[in-house]
Amino acid sequence: MPIKSSKFKGRLKAMAILFIGIAIGAVGHYVYSNKGLEDILPPSKAEIETQQFKNYLNFLESSLDSLHQIKSNPVPGDWLYSHDEAGQTMAQYVKIKPVGKTPERFKVYIQSLGEFDATEKAILILTADYLRSFYNIHVEILDPIPVSIMPMDQQRDHQGYHQLNARYILNEVLKPALPKDAAAYMAFTNLDIYPSEDYNFVFGLGSLKNRVGVYSIARFGDPNFSRDAYNQCLSRTLKVAAHELGHMFSIKHCVEYECVMNGSNHLEESDFKPQYLCPKDLFKVCWNLETDELYRFNNLANFWQQIGFEDNANFYRKSILLIEQEQNEKNKKFNQKDI
Repeated sequence: MPIKSSKFKGRLKAMAILFIGIAIGAVGHYVYSNKGLEDILPPSKAEIETQQFKNYLNFLESSLDSLHQIKSNPVPGDWLYSHDEAGQTMAQYVKIKPVGKTPERFKVYIQSLGEFDATEKAILILTADYLRSFYNIHVEILDPIPVSIMPMDQQRDHQGYHQLNARYILNEVLKPALPKDAAAYMAFTNLDIYPSEDYNFVFGLGSLKNRVGVYSIARFGDPNFSRDAYNQCLSRTLKVAAHELGHMFSIKHCVEYECVMNGSNHLEESDFKPQYLCPKDLFKVCWNLETDELYRFNNLANFWQQIGFEDNANFYRKSILLIEQEQNEKNKKFNQKDI
């Protein structure tokens, strides 16, 4: 899927035309007037702590409210039941100067770790395609490296799984080999991973500052067992990959909405959280990775449709319609004031 080269090129061109319709591969913008558009146009990366910056977050939340749910109260065993997290506001996100794209660092590299069968390789290729659309960034898969790169004291057998130390992968495998043009460098493995001796396992681990991360498909089921098992493994893989790459772009766990950036303590909790970003984390991605939300929604709708996940494709189609409807209502109000 193509990567948008200029932040809001499509939207700015659309100011001169009426919205005709939404078709696969193209998104229109129904605009009556240029007046007042500063309230609903995405701010540039340089525009922080401005009224436009605040207005646009309000615009996203009000537009998409009907598609998103407030985070449910945790129960024993859930991530937030045992982890006291405060979340991350947009102001806090901007203040930390998050990891993102720069002219020198503009790619995500996926480093496969270990041996993969044909089905797992196909899932890896689809994961790269998905991340291109999810984060509007170039993604490249590197040749695999063997598990033997891991010292035996950084591997263990635990609860029926052979496991690799995720922190060792980040700090000793990925970080020293970080490509110069990498915005992020993440490992993909079919072996189970753990971050420290007091953890049973993690699905993935991503650094908020160092541009490195790892995720595992070991607990996602056998994708060769059946078509349903394949779809389940693929869905879980896409979710954890988007989550960990979000951490690598400095996004902390979401505690306000049901969101792909929610923490997960177990597979049932991970399965429950959605594939999509909440409005607040959507704003972080659109602002930091310099992408238009409608352009992103359209690419994601296309991706999900192509792999046969119609419910996910419909979510993004509905998101497009809601954004357009909210924009149209605001434009009508501006025009009425001018009459």
